[in-house]
Amino acid sequence: MNTITETKFIVTKFPHGFENKPVKEIGKIQNYFKACQLGIFKLRYLNHFELTQQVFKAGVPHMVGSWINSSNKKNEVKGYRTNLMVFDIDHLENLETKKVKCVEKKLKRLFHFVQESFSSSSDYSNKRYHCYLLVSELGDYDYAVYSYVYKRLKEDLSQELGVGFDDSQHLLKPIFASGKNYFENQALPIRDLKGYVDELEVKKRNLEQKMKKKVNTQTAVREISVHEFDENYKVHSVDYNKLLEAVVKLDVFEYESWIRILLSFADLRRKEYIDEQQVQQLCEAIDDGNETSYDKYLDLERRGYDGVTIGTLIYELSEAEINTKEIFKIAENYKMKADREYEITGYLSENKTICDEIAKLIMESRGKRILLVGETGIGKSEFFMKLIEEIDDWRVQFEKATHEQASA
Repeated sequence: MNTITETKFIVTKFPHGFENKPVKEIGKIQNYFKACQLGIFKLRYLNHFELTQQVFKAGVPHMVGSWINSSNKKNEVKGYRTNLMVFDIDHLENLETKKVKCVEKKLKRLFHFVQESFSSSSDYSNKRYHCYLLVSELGDYDYAVYSYVYKRLKEDLSQELGVGFDDSQHLLKPIFASGKNYFENQALPIRDLKGYVDELEVKKRNLEQKMKKKVNTQTAVREISVHEFDENYKVHSVDYNKLLEAVVKLDVFEYESWIRILLSFADLRRKEYIDEQQVQQLCEAIDDGNETSYDKYLDLERRGYDGVTIGTLIYELSEAEINTKEIFKIAENYKMKADREYEITGYLSENKTICDEIAKLIMESRGKRILLVGETGIGKSEFFMKLIEEIDDWRVQFEKATHEQASA
């Protein structure tokens, strides 16, 4: 089956529609999905008509993917499978209408289905989208593998799009179809995910060789994700108040997670993003009621445990579905000191003064190192590709004019 209309989609739908986003009934909806996954209701694939008419047009909550007889907690899901992945695009209000329309065109090229969400504006002032991508089924893999593949696919799609996706969306999260018009790209091939699985298996083998022991998939995904963050990114600043708000929301039940989080506080302290009093407040925020977290933190510090970084904390927060973009300002890592540094708010191309300065630097001063600090998906690749094209056009015109003058 190679086309959308021939494919059966793994989608579990809630059998009721809503006029508005059903926030007040979210408990009822989640209980229904929980019952489905525990095998009380029979799961089945939806055909094309059922997906487009009974889900998109009817505007019903649904989940893409399924699992049977297990909890929906990320570290407890068993038998997960999916052939449809969803990505949210939110907060395009910083872009001018022309740019939003350009993003919309790219979405329709990259995804099989694109539908505006409940909260999308009627004009282009603040568009929001649900983007559905038909993917190859991976087979019998742990949920951690699916989660890793989803993250890597999101990164690649974000690079292609030039805009970041909503980090709060994940594979186990219910989606609320809006009933609004949707776009369908029947010509787009099914996205093959095998390359991401092969990539993970190679990284897992390398990790086991380094650690000189076998590790389970969940541990491998965590260690690989943290290592890649530490290699490629640098924390530029930390908003402590927002960090404390986020840590309060953490439910830390596993001993190993508790230790990792305490050690990440130590790294924050060593790098002087927080002081000792703030460390104590953070420890109290994840205490089990016995007031042992700060004592354990001090014990770990005395023993000189290290190797756990801020990247670990960012990973733990992300796994708990907490958006970290407002907590940590992140820059891409660099080996040499930058000559110029710019903090980007919103989309790069909308920061006209900064764009003009960067263009001037590149045109007039060779060998300058430029550091851009901001969220991922701010359009760096698109900006520099366009700039390179403009410089190349200018060079061609300059050489042509020089040749004509010499021939005259």
